[in-house]
Amino acid sequence: MTKEREYRWYLEPLDAHTNEVLARNVGIAEEIGEYSTTEGSKHLYLVDREVIRYVKQSQTTLHICFQIYVQEGSGQIRLSKFVDGKKRRLKRWPRRAKS
Repeated sequence: MTKEREYRWYLEPLDAHTNEVLARNVGIAEEIGEYSTTEGSKHLYLVDREVIRYVKQSQTTLHICFQIYVQEGSGQIRLSKFVDGKKRRLKRWPRRAKS
């Protein structure tokens, strides 16, 4: 039996406009503050995965720039390569019948 991993997701606004949009929607953030990451101290918004998905999909329409950070369990906060969606499987070619 495997134990489910716990992840915490963070958004870092990269410009004033993004900070304003995220601050205006402050209900999306559980906590706002300075966090220590692998790249130094950063101003981050602690958010749910669903918020990350929504903001990622709205990135071009809202004209916002941000970076996504993740923390696994009690580990170090690190830059994330957020991939949304199901895992893709390679399509297998059907085998030919032997003649």
